[in-house]
Amino acid sequence: MTYPASLFQIANLAVKAEKIGEKFYYRLAAKQKDGQVKKILHFFAEQEQEHAVFFQNIADEAKNNDIKQIFSTDVISLINEGINQIEKGMGLKTTSPTNILNVGQSLTLALNIEEETVRIYTEIQNALDEKHNAVMHKIINEEKKHAQLIRDIMRQANLETPSEHGGNDKLI
Repeated sequence: MTYPASLFQIANLAVKAEKIGEKFYYRLAAKQKDGQVKKILHFFAEQEQEHAVFFQNIADEAKNNDIKQIFSTDVISLINEGINQIEKGMGLKTTSPTNILNVGQSLTLALNIEEETVRIYTEIQNALDEKHNAVMHKIINEEKKHAQLIRDIMRQANLETPSEHGGNDKLI
């Protein structure tokens, strides 16, 4: 099955996802007592902000050339699902504070999101021209490093980690 989506649509959603990811990491950092973990999470937030700028530039360039690309994955739905999961994890989609995730659950969510982001961004990279491809490759590698650092943090905190290669097909 194939899924049409325009680069403009994808880039706009990616901007939203990266901005929400930035908020997520800052909120998660605020819950941390360990200074090194807090520093790493702040770094992740800053990188999400940089990624948002990159995707905003793509959206601006694609705005007047809104040609549909064909994807093997429904990237629009996947990005929207990721956004919803982050918002739910931060308690933005509920009025009940009991639904806000604890640090271990937040790290698990972050790990799943980073792994899913790598998969989605790899799919998007295939549709990009050479001008954007190198930067997208860099972002994908940063997301992979985020996932590994989250695994390391979880191991150091004796929290259960999902499988090393993302045994989950879906976000939590």
